[in-house]
Amino acid sequence: MKARTNTCAIVVVLLAGLAGCASSKKDVAVWMPKPIVAWYDIAPIEVPALEEHYRIVVPRPTKGLFPANLGVTRVGLLPLDSEVRQVVPVIRKDPRNEFLRWNASFDDQMAISEVFPIDQFDLGGGIAEPEQIVSAFRALDARLGLVYAVNELSEDETEMIGVIYDVPAFRPIAYLHTSAESIVPPDPKAKRGAKVVTPGQPATESDAKTLARAKAKAADSKEPPNLWDTDSKALVRRKFEQMLYACMFELIQFDEPEVIDVPEGWKPVAPELPAAWPPRQRLRGY
Repeated sequence: MKARTNTCAIVVVLLAGLAGCASSKKDVAVWMPKPIVAWYDIAPIEVPALEEHYRIVVPRPTKGLFPANLGVTRVGLLPLDSEVRQVVPVIRKDPRNEFLRWNASFDDQMAISEVFPIDQFDLGGGIAEPEQIVSAFRALDARLGLVYAVNELSEDETEMIGVIYDVPAFRPIAYLHTSAESIVPPDPKAKRGAKVVTPGQPATESDAKTLARAKAKAADSKEPPNLWDTDSKALVRRKFEQMLYACMFELIQFDEPEVIDVPEGWKPVAPELPAAWPPRQRLRGY
């Protein structure tokens, strides 16, 4: 009886040890699919088929679009009920400062006077639908507006879609779409010239340069890869900014200044005294 009791005690200790080992393991993050923002969530009309490109949908030349300020916002879908898969569109904030990031994208383009993001608060309690968002742009005196979305298609692939609006006319003037896949750089301990495993081949010359830069950095450094150079969400953001800049540049090239009508018979009033510099009269007390 005593031997049986000792055996039971040993079994209990072993089971407790195994349970402790199992609970000490770290939780592994598992990617879960998120609601996909469709074109009809950011555009009031049907969008033509578009992939890895931008498309201007207004006749050119345009008149009086530039110089302009640009309002920007990002739309996402917030799940309300997982059973019926009900979602509501909301404005999402980007991890980085939207104001600084978007203004930096157009810092050398004088035709874009400023870029400012809007928040859910700016909708006045309304739902983040295209009509409500463009109304918020108009209330903030934006000449142009960009409504975009980020979709995680898989753990390693992300896409971005966007619509540029002529705010006073409430009409889309351009659509943008781009995607990117995460880059898996080579093991820093591997020999130079080793084969690099990537989820997909680079689609453009810019992607190829980014991949080459990531390879060189991984081969020369023992530090873990920088996610801003390898993660699909960062890569697609960079591609989208470049595409938006190219689209805006084309719109600026084909835009004509608006004609200002001068009233008939109007003449500018001349100054009472001719302007002179430096001033001839000193201020009193000096």
